[in-house]
Amino acid sequence: MIKKELLLAASLLAVVLFLILTAAPPSDQTSSFPTFSPAASIRLEETLRVEVSGAVAQPGVYELEVGSRVIDAVGAAGGWNRRVDPLRVEVCLNLAAPLIDGSAIRVPTRDDSFLLGITGVSCGALFAGPGEVAASDAATPDGAQSGQKINLNTASADELDTLPGIGPVTAQKIITSREEAPFLIVDDLLERGIVSQGVLEKIRPLVIP
Repeated sequence: MIKKELLLAASLLAVVLFLILTAAPPSDQTSSFPTFSPAASIRLEETLRVEVSGAVAQPGVYELEVGSRVIDAVGAAGGWNRRVDPLRVEVCLNLAAPLIDGSAIRVPTRDDSFLLGITGVSCGALFAGPGEVAASDAATPDGAQSGQKINLNTASADELDTLPGIGPVTAQKIITSREEAPFLIVDDLLERGIVSQGVLEKIRPLVIP
């Protein structure tokens, strides 16, 4: 009788051991630990930094995506301000030019001193690479000084009368018009019907707004 009980106990122990040894490990042991792969990692967007100054709403240093253009930098700086010189923007700045990290862009203003004559607009260094300087004023040829130009908003009638194609009557028209609204660009003379296109081209290199 005792032998039978021992055999039965041994059999039960063997069954228990078999079940323990053959039991599968928990399938979720590693599920609580996050796994990482290059495909799942976050790719940082490449960026560049440029300085924007001059006739923009908010001059400063801006971070833009690689592949951005000059026009994107101007937009990041709030766009043009009221003192922008549209003529020199059109002639001097390539708004589609790609940006370089560490470069500087200076949007020309009507406060800059520059020469507009037979040789066209002197642009100056409005775009500078890293380590260079974007000029605040466009360079003028030797012997040319911005002080020699007649300011349409401050000149007397006698000073205006010295301009080619401008007599006493037209000089008075200029004074009357500027009292109503200051001249922002030289082309305002044509837009307001004060001078003809031919006279405008004659006096353009001699005056400033």
